[in-house]
Amino acid sequence: MKVGRVQNFRSWSPDLVPKLARCLTQDRLTRREMDVLLAMSTGASNKDISQRLGITDATVKTHVRAILSKVGAGARTEAVAIAARSGLT
Repeated sequence: MKVGRVQNFRSWSPDLVPKLARCLTQDRLTRREMDVLLAMSTGASNKDISQRLGITDATVKTHVRAILSKVGAGARTEAVAIAARSGLT
């Protein structure tokens, strides 16, 4: 699945703010999770990310699950939107 660029962040609902706050305080992303998140923000697939970072597809999936959990997102696009809104991407 490719994730397209997310635009018009001002229209995102205010319920994303608590999710972002939790991400930035109690559940900080690791450096590798940030690498994966940044790659996700470009629309890279798991396979693309694994090749770019020199890790397995399974490891990418593990990082994506951790990212979704830590930021409280239900999908990759939501995680990217939260990151973009916070200035992380």
